[in-house]
Amino acid sequence: MNVNLEAPPARWRDGDLAGVDTFDHALDIVVSPDRTWRWKDEGEYQERIGHPAYWGEDGAKEIRAEGERVVADIQAGAFPFDGTWLDFRPDPTWPTPELPAAGWDRPWSRRL
Repeated sequence: MNVNLEAPPARWRDGDLAGVDTFDHALDIVVSPDRTWRWKDEGEYQERIGHPAYWGEDGAKEIRAEGERVVADIQAGAFPFDGTWLDFRPDPTWPTPELPAAGWDRPWSRRL
């Protein structure tokens, strides 16, 4: 299982179009079934510190702190790391969502 650290989702609406945007924080956590874990993409996360399109020192500390909170849940075996829902499969009768014809892929303008 991978834990992808990212900005909180932001909902938007523009006429008939609507969506949810987020921003990847590069730093991930790889979790094994036995709940051992490791950081992933730490170099990429470090390279972005101070870049104007990403985060500064304070933002980097907040990202790392959130990752450490997730690690505490992993080590404690808290949901979703408690072994439940391992056999979940979506109902095969559920329809596959379709993207709108246009507008869904427009650039995200909000930055951290």
